[in-house]
Amino acid sequence: MKVIFNRKELRSRYIEIRDKLIQYEGVLGVGLGEAEKDGKLTGETAIIVFVEKKLSKNQIKKGQQVEMSYRGVRVDVREPRLTPEAHFEFIKNNDLSERDAEENMDLFWVNDVKLHHMYQKRRKKGDEGKTKETTSKDEPRDAPTTAIHGEIFVIEDADSDSVINADNTIDHLEAYKLFRTQFGDHYDFVFFRPDTPSGVAGGGNSSPTIYNQISGINHYKGDSYNGRTGWGTTKLQSLQKMGFLGQVRTCLHETGHRWGAYVYHQEGGVHNENLHEVVNNASQRPFHWGTWFDNDNSCMDYDYDDWVDSTIVAGEFEIDDLTAGEPGVDEFGFHPLDLYLMGLIDSSEVGTFRYIQNPTDSNGDGSYSGTQVNLNITNITDEEGLRNPSYPNTQRVFHQAFLLITKDMSGIGSLTDPTTPLGELELYRKGLLNAFRRETWSRGMIDGSLLHDNFEDVYIRDNASDSGAPNSTGAFWNSPDIWVRNINDGQTAHQNTIRGRDNFVGVRVWNNGSTDYDDVTIRLYRANYAGTQFYYPENWHPDDLIGEDTVTVPAGSSSTIFIQWEASMIPDASWHPCLLVEIIPMEVVPEERSHVWENRKLAQKNITIIDPPAETLFGELEFKFGHATRIKDKLAILAVARVADMVGMELYLDTDGIEIDLVDNEKILPKKEYMVSGDLVKPSGVIAELGKLYPRLQGGLNLTFPRDTEIILGSGENKNDLGCIAVTIGRGSCFFIHSPSTKGRGTNKLTQIYKDGRMLYRLPDKELVGLNVPIVEKGVLNMKLIVNLSDVHTSVRGGKISLIQMEPDGLVIGGVDLIVRP
Repeated sequence: MKVIFNRKELRSRYIEIRDKLIQYEGVLGVGLGEAEKDGKLTGETAIIVFVEKKLSKNQIKKGQQVEMSYRGVRVDVREPRLTPEAHFEFIKNNDLSERDAEENMDLFWVNDVKLHHMYQKRRKKGDEGKTKETTSKDEPRDAPTTAIHGEIFVIEDADSDSVINADNTIDHLEAYKLFRTQFGDHYDFVFFRPDTPSGVAGGGNSSPTIYNQISGINHYKGDSYNGRTGWGTTKLQSLQKMGFLGQVRTCLHETGHRWGAYVYHQEGGVHNENLHEVVNNASQRPFHWGTWFDNDNSCMDYDYDDWVDSTIVAGEFEIDDLTAGEPGVDEFGFHPLDLYLMGLIDSSEVGTFRYIQNPTDSNGDGSYSGTQVNLNITNITDEEGLRNPSYPNTQRVFHQAFLLITKDMSGIGSLTDPTTPLGELELYRKGLLNAFRRETWSRGMIDGSLLHDNFEDVYIRDNASDSGAPNSTGAFWNSPDIWVRNINDGQTAHQNTIRGRDNFVGVRVWNNGSTDYDDVTIRLYRANYAGTQFYYPENWHPDDLIGEDTVTVPAGSSSTIFIQWEASMIPDASWHPCLLVEIIPMEVVPEERSHVWENRKLAQKNITIIDPPAETLFGELEFKFGHATRIKDKLAILAVARVADMVGMELYLDTDGIEIDLVDNEKILPKKEYMVSGDLVKPSGVIAELGKLYPRLQGGLNLTFPRDTEIILGSGENKNDLGCIAVTIGRGSCFFIHSPSTKGRGTNKLTQIYKDGRMLYRLPDKELVGLNVPIVEKGVLNMKLIVNLSDVHTSVRGGKISLIQMEPDGLVIGGVDLIVRP
């Protein structure tokens, strides 16, 4: 009797038996797939045991014989197809598609450590392959040689049978070990590209996982799998074996197999596999979205298509063919469900999605009938459970090494010629890194650079006292290593940005080491708001990339570049921009999302300029408190510091209706290193020279308040409100100030004030004030700081205010500086 199992049950049985069978001598791997007979697929799902060589029963060691079934599941024993010739012959004999040829599932399942040991044994015995000429023992083969081209590590193995085997396949573990002799254990992924024109075997792609501790994604290796020991690593997560290139989609796809697409769902409490229907090759089905799933442009599907509503027949569906190809042409990315499984978005961001059950084009007009079934993330989590670790506490920064394996170093070409093996790999290396950043909404990033021994010596300063430690202290929102120039004159004093024309941004990068560091990439971004909290990498979004450049940073010194800030990228007056910088090579730690001060490769500079109307002495700074993806905390602290006070200056806060109060424990408020005091402008009031005088304040958020406005005292509109004084300013807008009650003295309550129908909070006239601010559901508040200079004498030369965001325990996580001059 044939027992039918769903895919979840099969996976469970496979995991139960895998770790036992892999210990057997001669077993190279254990997987799931379709049973075969004489190279032909039988249609029966089985546990596949891959062996070096099929043996008769009397040749197998006692206790290591593989039974023909396990808990009702058939067990099929066979030799893996390791060469392209064997793989393509199988594809042809089973009438499989060209698409099926792209991925060699045998390479997905075999254990590379066991495979490495098999090749080592064959080398020692001298019987490795029968088609290759043997080498005399008196003529030792040359060892593999290596070279570095840009960010690509090249291995040449002409005849050593070390990295390239006698059958021309790659010993990936041996290649990785050779790579690790020059580079550290810093890489999550390793991308292997065979140089097929030189004679290295290509074949299909595969992306075996080395390590998984993520639950809730139904990973094919299980929720707790660790194969790192044999690789000598504590960091590596998966490999990308890329015999087939030619598409950004393929590069995203194989990297994306680290997380998916493995999940199933429930409908009405019943297990359902329709998101994986239809994939003609049954062995591929558990790893890919099927043709039924309307997964937008997901690279994790198997059909290169997207479902759209039919324009031919109402209520039916059409297929939109997507293009896969080189950078700039390829249309593939990730579906929100993919991003959830990757840990890059919250479950609430996935939204509703659908599949089209039994799509049928009965009359060949391109319009398909079928049943639309709508799902949401609950259908997934009911089956798989919640992802753990859950968003936002997930890895965001990944490192991927790119290796080219060749038999002839002289024939690899150049980085700039995509028709050569080296240039092609460079084209798709960059394409993958850029597409991953964009298609993950910048919630994740891959650094594809080679991390030389001194990569941690390269840094950009958060403030003048920053010497390149992993975490900086003090104010970090006005980097002295970022400044604006109106023309490209090479000067280092910060100038206010001029709209309607190109400006130039200077960026300085340092090297604490004793060795020069080549190929340091500096990227400059704009953020479209003044904020007290930025998260990396999501706020460093490719849509806001101003420009980038690559430099060599000399040992013990610094390098400076100027990036052109085109007029079209300079926001209008409705924006309050901040400049953000990232340095590549990126740090390995932290790998989760981080703040500027937690990463020496990041810096920011607030540059907002606000020009209040001439008829008022009230200025407003709109800023964002918190972060849109901050969802776990319910409370934060806003510290308002009068760093350089102006006698008579009054501060008000518009919290958009959120109630706030004073903190009880002022001991947790920021220390002096987060603020700078002293005169802020010369008597002439020229802010353009501010950077020369006070380098730690370069480019603060500058407010200009004119002194020629007449103030008219009047009754206001609400004459009967006995608790207030009405002041009419400029063109008649009323400002109602409630008289503070003596009962409120000594409490944590703030005085409430109303202006133009808005409720404001009057901040105490203290050097430092701490405010408890409840964080709303979306994690960010749109707030305004209102500055009243009505009572400031005209002889006062200027002031500075710092808005500092803190966690309830006193940890400073962001800030904005405000420069005020009368």
